[in-house]
Amino acid sequence: MFLFNNRLYVFLYRTHVINEDGSYRIAFDVKNMNPKVDHKDKEGDMPTAKKREIKRKRLGCELITVNMLNMNTTGMDELREIHGVIDEDGTIIPSAIERIQKLVNGNKV
Repeated sequence: MFLFNNRLYVFLYRTHVINEDGSYRIAFDVKNMNPKVDHKDKEGDMPTAKKREIKRKRLGCELITVNMLNMNTTGMDELREIHGVIDEDGTIIPSAIERIQKLVNGNKV
């Protein structure tokens, strides 16, 4: 994900920030979910929280889910999820970019 001429570009759907020793510091799982569609777990599916826990254990680091479009919904994981990087008009949400920068730099959000 990078910013160029005030436009946000995503070039990877799953990316990692690596420590000097080669271990993962943090991983981002970038989604492009439609904010107008219900994204609750379907009956019989593995719960999203469990899927994320498995991914975190496999990677050995924190996993942050980043949705590209702003999701105005409740019940989302406030600590491990960024609800949107751009709004419906395509305007970048500065607070989301700042939060990503803090996470990449190892600062608590």
